[in-house]
Amino acid sequence: MKLKSIRHHDQTFTYTDHTLTFPSFATDALHRALVQWQKVFPREETLIQMRHDVPSLFVRFDCVISPAGDVRIYELQEGCAWVGYTGIANSAFRGIRDRIVQEEWPHLRVLRSDKQTDKDDDLWLSRSNITEALRSPDPLMVRSNMPLLAEELRTIIIRKSVRPVMMHNDKSYGEALGWWRVVDWEESSHGEEKIPWHEAFVLKPRFGFGSSDIMLWNPHNRVGRATRTQVLRVLKRRGTMYLQPYIPPMHMDIDGTPYNFIYRPYFIYSGKQKQWVPAHGIWTARPHPALRIHGASDAISGPLKMQ
Repeated sequence: MKLKSIRHHDQTFTYTDHTLTFPSFATDALHRALVQWQKVFPREETLIQMRHDVPSLFVRFDCVISPAGDVRIYELQEGCAWVGYTGIANSAFRGIRDRIVQEEWPHLRVLRSDKQTDKDDDLWLSRSNITEALRSPDPLMVRSNMPLLAEELRTIIIRKSVRPVMMHNDKSYGEALGWWRVVDWEESSHGEEKIPWHEAFVLKPRFGFGSSDIMLWNPHNRVGRATRTQVLRVLKRRGTMYLQPYIPPMHMDIDGTPYNFIYRPYFIYSGKQKQWVPAHGIWTARPHPALRIHGASDAISGPLKMQ
């Protein structure tokens, strides 16, 4: 398997042309979940919400197909990152992305701060700044909640956005859909009750992104997992968190080395078609036994074809 890399700002994206297929039954399952998600995700007066009554132009699932053939979802990422990187790794995704944006959002630009972790929107969109964004009627991929901007000016920006801004990374949708539940430090008697220590689970923040403060607990396999003390320490500091049943990654060999991997399929909303369009995506893998699959320097990705 031949690997390629692109260095962009302070990130390296490593990918291969080895294509995996995402079966039609799984695409259908994600589409059903997406329809339910858009009903419960917190409403924000963005351009995409006001124009099409959906929370985001792009969404990406992080998911697996279990050995039993079930689609199991880690998260649904609204306004997701890696739209630029995925376009490099997967030409089919790039074609759908560019067609919908050029036909329906021809002047789309990205507005982000220099502190933004993922800067790959620069690979396919022109960048705007606050002054230009306030003055121009162009739609925006807003990658910052603009904490220093006055509220009335922030509202102007939000109303031009094709993704959530203030509600970005709000995880309450998973509670509404039954994917995870709230655990409270006080109500759980400081973690002694309401936490299923006898089974594997993931404890994660109610709002945020990445792997910060995500605690993996597995009483049957302690290698690389959080300790009980670490889990309780994070829960105490945060006060309330979400608890999700543990979903193991899938497995593959890459050049004789065992890897854990997940699927990352995308949907893009087409206002012309009035529907969510399956847009293919990528798979992402890390060497076994790593369980935090994305956001690491040794991660490898490749094209994912959705049927």
